[in-house]
Amino acid sequence: MRVGGTVVESCAMTAASYDNPHDTDPGLSVGRLEQYNAIIVLPRQPLPPAAAVEVSLTTDQGPVDWSFSTPVDVVEFGPGLRADPGDVALVAQQDSARQAAIAMAGQLFDHHPFGHAVTPYHQIVLCREDVFADCLAVTPVLSEGTALLFTEGGPTGMLPPEVEAEINRLRALAPAENVPIRVIGGANAISEGQVARLRELGATVERMSGAGRVETAIAIASSTLYQTPARVLLARDGDWADAITVGAFAAATTTPVLLNPTDSLHPAVAEWLAGIPGVEVVVLGGTGAISDTVVQQLRDRGHPVRRVSGPSRVETSVAIAEQVWGRTTLQIGDTVAMVDTFAPNGWQPTLLAAQLASRRPTVLLSGTGEGLHPAVSSYLDRAVTASTPGVLSGPTTAGLAGPLRGHIG
Repeated sequence: MRVGGTVVESCAMTAASYDNPHDTDPGLSVGRLEQYNAIIVLPRQPLPPAAAVEVSLTTDQGPVDWSFSTPVDVVEFGPGLRADPGDVALVAQQDSARQAAIAMAGQLFDHHPFGHAVTPYHQIVLCREDVFADCLAVTPVLSEGTALLFTEGGPTGMLPPEVEAEINRLRALAPAENVPIRVIGGANAISEGQVARLRELGATVERMSGAGRVETAIAIASSTLYQTPARVLLARDGDWADAITVGAFAAATTTPVLLNPTDSLHPAVAEWLAGIPGVEVVVLGGTGAISDTVVQQLRDRGHPVRRVSGPSRVETSVAIAEQVWGRTTLQIGDTVAMVDTFAPNGWQPTLLAAQLASRRPTVLLSGTGEGLHPAVSSYLDRAVTASTPGVLSGPTTAGLAGPLRGHIG
């Protein structure tokens, strides 16, 4: 047996040699083998999806050869969200970020068709829906067992009834566990009144915050340091496109995302990085995002620095796919997600799409309803070598379904 031209270990069984300790009726199996004069050929390891398989047998009736291709797996993100190879799934199509997050939580966490409940066993993360600042670096904590919801922002904001209802639904999926709720940002981002209400519901609530967005990112990064990271991602603090686009990789790998002003290394970032001397810093975006001055300041402190960027946020998303993910060629099981990093509130559906990467590797590429950017089309033409699932996140991406199918099918 050959898989992709490489010989793999396998065994062959006839009616005379059939042996399966898990077979509850071996007599029936042996009878069928005799009836059809058949041979069972089994690989030692499961065959990978989308693999070309060749089998050659020498029998007393002459040689037997045949070949086939294994199917490509459907990507299941949750009980209500699947992406078929070559096709496109739509998520976060609601105009309201709050409703889009609730809808996605319903797709990812619910009772599975087989009966068991898929629960947010790690945590529920609560972000304000109106300002991106505190949520810029939240992606490292968006693990497979995490549900992300948006709520009303500001120091006097109230917990919306529909968000409270969804929190109650999610917590009820795991009645034996007290699923913690992580509130992102200080009291000016998500009010103390909302925290008090969550505690009235019996939830364990923890704030992840700092004096500003830079310090909040550090608080989130510190919570992920179960072990020393191989690298740290650094994005500008005044714009969301680079930080949230790379967030898919951060969610998949629990890689810290730090924020920094454009022109000079922030003292809090320098102090935090001093605790992991020599760690590589991957700088996102060109010099207009993070200046060469910052890069040199990092190098002066002993950090190897690698810049990942393109002429625009579209090309930067392609650069992230190739240089951060390492996906010059997409692998079997990878997913492509299109997001609109030009829409005024495009950070919300982009953030929702990023959390999918903790379930299956999901590369985020930038586009708008006007069509695929030539840089994205070129990347897909060279990176997609087998039928690949696609996801469109956000209402302004719905028109990309046809063009995307043309590249991933």
